[in-house]
Amino acid sequence: MAFDKDGKTVLPANIYYDRKKEIYYADKVYKGERIYFAGKTKAEAEKRLRKRLYEIDMHISPQKKSNVTVEELFELYVGEYHPELKPTTVQQYRFLYDYYLKDFIGKVKLKNLLPYHIQKVYNHLVEKKMKQGTVNNVRKMLRTLLNEAVRRGMLSADDNPYPKVKAPSNLPVKQQRSFTEEQRDQFLQYAGKSLYANLYKLLLYTGMRVGEALALMICDVDWDNHVLHVTKNLQKTTQGVFYIETPKTRESIRDIYLVPEAEEAFKSQLELRKIIVEPIQEDIKGEFENLLFVNTKGKPVNVGSVRQSINRIVAKIRADGNDCPDIWLHAMRHGYVSIAVARGVPLEVVQANVGHTSIETTMRYLELQPDYIRKQSMKISDLYQSKEAGDKSMQ
Repeated sequence: MAFDKDGKTVLPANIYYDRKKEIYYADKVYKGERIYFAGKTKAEAEKRLRKRLYEIDMHISPQKKSNVTVEELFELYVGEYHPELKPTTVQQYRFLYDYYLKDFIGKVKLKNLLPYHIQKVYNHLVEKKMKQGTVNNVRKMLRTLLNEAVRRGMLSADDNPYPKVKAPSNLPVKQQRSFTEEQRDQFLQYAGKSLYANLYKLLLYTGMRVGEALALMICDVDWDNHVLHVTKNLQKTTQGVFYIETPKTRESIRDIYLVPEAEEAFKSQLELRKIIVEPIQEDIKGEFENLLFVNTKGKPVNVGSVRQSINRIVAKIRADGNDCPDIWLHAMRHGYVSIAVARGVPLEVVQANVGHTSIETTMRYLELQPDYIRKQSMKISDLYQSKEAGDKSMQ
């Protein structure tokens, strides 16, 4: 039995309300096919479902509907079909479509879409020396769009060109170079007077995503149990408007045990925030009034400003003749994972702290330092020596 958003009204058997996403779903198994649609209202979801059932009854074939172009399919997907998509996901899809798909296949009708067109997209990515991550994102979106076309009856499964084109290989890979504990500590020392020093320390000692950290409120810590509650993500629209959304995945909503360094960073930021906010408290109202990390005007922190600050710190370290790897915000998560594992923290605990859905993702973040590999390799030698000693004692 499903209830409406008021928690009291019983919904029809084929209607479901997702409280977290505030979206209605209408579904039905009809003529051997499970059909479902989402809508911001119950009526909207039911209307879309009825429309599809009508199309099935009227035998509207893929051939009749395949005059739809790739661009029209894209707009349908990010607009009408999936209103539950997060704004950040829609932004990413629009960016990928505008830069890598629109000029090559945007005007191509689905009925005319061939492996040749997909190959043109891939060739362009290779010519522009796009990184593996970018290519993977483009391929994922292509697969999603064309699978949606098949599911909606706009394209037959046999005519879907995506599976028929081999993925590009030998692409340049962005070096997610991690860093040692010494390099981490050096970075934090140089960052000492930065407005974002406490943010860097919290990121490096918790493995949080920067959006999760920037969305923290002053009440998000259980001081008695030394636990940080991660439940939100700060994002910004292309128009420059900040907003709060749920974290990236379900596993991203988590509690992180605060090590002393992370707890110190949180407390230090509380003091800094007090100095910044007190004189202008009356001007800060609404959903951002209790943000932990704020700029000098008490407003949400722009990630671009943080990146510029990191670049200045790295440049200063190198100018002083010190070795410093390239450091960017996401590399701090890589650094946290690598250092934690080298310290003996079980991989599944690291996975839980960083909020990864699978342990395989955490393993991809892992970049073992030479000193750690040497120490672990020595254990193998110790095992052999212990075995040999035991064998001799038995003779």
